[in-house]
Amino acid sequence: MVSQDQERRKYKRIKHHFIVKFRPYQEGIPQDSDGWDVVTMKDLSEGGMCFNYSEKIALGTVLEFNIELPSVAEKIHCLGIVRRVDEPSNKANIRKIPVYGIAVSFKEIENDKKEAIKALVEKFHLK
Repeated sequence: MVSQDQERRKYKRIKHHFIVKFRPYQEGIPQDSDGWDVVTMKDLSEGGMCFNYSEKIALGTVLEFNIELPSVAEKIHCLGIVRRVDEPSNKANIRKIPVYGIAVSFKEIENDKKEAIKALVEKFHLK
């Protein structure tokens, strides 16, 4: 039986914990400037990704990302839009620190980088 989430998804997704740097997007700010937060990705597809974060981020917020993947020589620099924010669950949270699930869709990403993500996702699905 296929779940409702799987039916809505346009792209294959892998659950893998890659390190990602992100910050709110501000036009004209150089990539090498400060202000990046480091998070661990929960899952990835060529259309977007999910990660956990200790603060709630408003829906529609544009974020800037630097993603390093094992199969891609250069880091992937792209923009994404926050599409979903999952409220914290206290079930497994011993310290009672809120952890929000942030889902983003890629807004601006170079085609070769998107293809590299797609190839990586396919590779993981073949295992």
